[in-house]
Amino acid sequence: MTHAYGNRSGVRYMTGGLKVYYVPWRPFVMQTTFPTVYGTLPIVRTILRREKITVVHGHQAFSTLCHEALMHARTMGYKVVFTDHSLYGFADVGSIHMNKVLQFSLADIDQAICVSHTSKENTVLRSGLSPAKVFMIPNAVDTAMFKPASVRPSTDIITIVVISRLVYRKGADLLVEVIPEVCRLYPNVNYKTPAHISSRIILPFLISIRIYFLFIWFLKGSFCSWRGWTKTCATRGNEREAFSTR
Repeated sequence: MTHAYGNRSGVRYMTGGLKVYYVPWRPFVMQTTFPTVYGTLPIVRTILRREKITVVHGHQAFSTLCHEALMHARTMGYKVVFTDHSLYGFADVGSIHMNKVLQFSLADIDQAICVSHTSKENTVLRSGLSPAKVFMIPNAVDTAMFKPASVRPSTDIITIVVISRLVYRKGADLLVEVIPEVCRLYPNVNYKTPAHISSRIILPFLISIRIYFLFIWFLKGSFCSWRGWTKTCATRGNEREAFSTR
């Protein structure tokens, strides 16, 4: 179950027979629906009863739909599980607010899952959950999709791949600090970061500091590369010189 995406609303069937409910709630900021608390109860109750659900699983601490679904499921007596992927702080306003929400919505869950031991410690501290309720299951790698290169890469260039959304809670601020220093020490470094095009929010920060060599690739058809102080942006089949920061 998820919120509507554009005109995609209602029930859809995915590959393998996966049934997805796109509830008619549209996101209003950062792909998050407006919190209603009890507004989603009728449709959540209908889905749970119609599909004869036994366990309700939600993930992402910033998902209001997740928190509401977990709360309604526990009200109806279902077993619920919450999965947390990200690390959050304790000092900024957004983290303080979400930590309070997390303590409220996870107070009655059955189990929680984290993707690393660090993530588990962070979740326990933020939510007040008993460590005995939180389990660590690392992210898996599909070996059918990731295989060794058929041709051994050149040893003249060091390639560093960062696969993550370039947002603060994923450590984007640390990446901004690390990249210039690594490029200063090793001028033959090639950085590759598959990311959604909206992740280009990080680029102004990278431009504002000294970068000797940087290459960031976007899977959505656009890339930006840095050599010295000149930045070039391109889209598929249409490359242009954007500007120079010399």
